[in-house]
Amino acid sequence: MKTILTLITLVLVSGSTFSQTWERIVTQTWDHWWVDSGKRIDTYDANNKLNHIIITNWEAGTNNWINYSQSDYNSNSDGTVTNQIIQNWDVNSSYWINGQKVTKTFNSSGEILIIEDKLWVNSTWINQSRTTSTYDASGYLIQELSSSWDVSSNNWINSGRVNYFNNSDGTVANSISQGWNVNTNTWENGGKFTYTYNSGGLVISKVVQSWINGSWTDVQKITRAYDANGAMILFLNQDWSSSRNNWVNIFQQLHTYRPDGQVVSDVSQWWVNGTNYWRNSIQTNYSYTSEGRLDFSIGQFWNTQTNDWSNGGKSIHTYSPGFVGVNDLDEEFELMIYPNPSSHTLHLKGDLESLDVKLMEIINLKGETIKSMKPNNVIVISDLPQGQYFIRFESKDGSHTLKFIKN
Repeated sequence: MKTILTLITLVLVSGSTFSQTWERIVTQTWDHWWVDSGKRIDTYDANNKLNHIIITNWEAGTNNWINYSQSDYNSNSDGTVTNQIIQNWDVNSSYWINGQKVTKTFNSSGEILIIEDKLWVNSTWINQSRTTSTYDASGYLIQELSSSWDVSSNNWINSGRVNYFNNSDGTVANSISQGWNVNTNTWENGGKFTYTYNSGGLVISKVVQSWINGSWTDVQKITRAYDANGAMILFLNQDWSSSRNNWVNIFQQLHTYRPDGQVVSDVSQWWVNGTNYWRNSIQTNYSYTSEGRLDFSIGQFWNTQTNDWSNGGKSIHTYSPGFVGVNDLDEEFELMIYPNPSSHTLHLKGDLESLDVKLMEIINLKGETIKSMKPNNVIVISDLPQGQYFIRFESKDGSHTLKFIKN
């Protein structure tokens, strides 16, 4: 069977003389040569806030790009995205058709309170789903409640919830997911997640249990290991074997890094039962510019016929002068983030008041501002996908940036 991976070419065009900036991502698949597959263009306003995304697919028959979908983003005064409208291209009418609308509501600390999802039906927006988040007095997430829209009663109906039980430092000790039983109008246990941490506040294990016959039963275990700098070097996935009464290997990822903390390679492997060895699956190797920014990455898959790595995909990155990168970080800025990496909460060590910090923003690797907030020494990041991010501080001395990792 032929394996096809994706090539992503990333181009950012920016400059202070332009009112808008844009980013283009071209995807290609390898089939003896690189073949265009898809294209995405992200457009930003003069304040570097994402306001539009358009996705097109390559049509080999016409040798042309064909519209597929687009998204428009609206933000409040501090740049936080409050709603997104997704439209799909109708090839028959050559017209954009509304598809989905996502609306977000935030509290004064910049934490998400409500996410509502609506679908476009018969020329109007119809409620689909809603997630409501609740925080304690310290700003720690304690519950996420999911609801679905019931057309017959014209009301929101409970569907699921996750309750978080936190340690004194804000890290999650365990969380319990529950589903709503519409027949008994009660919550029923579904899954339980228990976390343990090392002395640096990093998650070293997560045990997943299911509620079976009135008790919690082990199902899955995730184990993480870190180097001296706190970078994850091992992600191990194991399942519970009732017949063996023990954890059995399933999957693992190995990560290596440069001395400056930039990732060099990721290797994914599967455990082969009966032979007791790890079999390679996929690996990605990363290369950086002299400024420490990602230049390109090459994805490879393990070819069982040749018993060697075969090229699959390549990602080439170029950056505008204003792009926020690792070497743009402020080494002498008098704030420190801990724990870093973190899965739930970041703490800032330093005096925000004396530094006269007016605004804090979380920025992803593409330069998108995904969350804005007032100065706060505690930042909840549980709603962010795993990956690298930056926190930008606007203070009396200008703009300063620190990097963190969500694991």
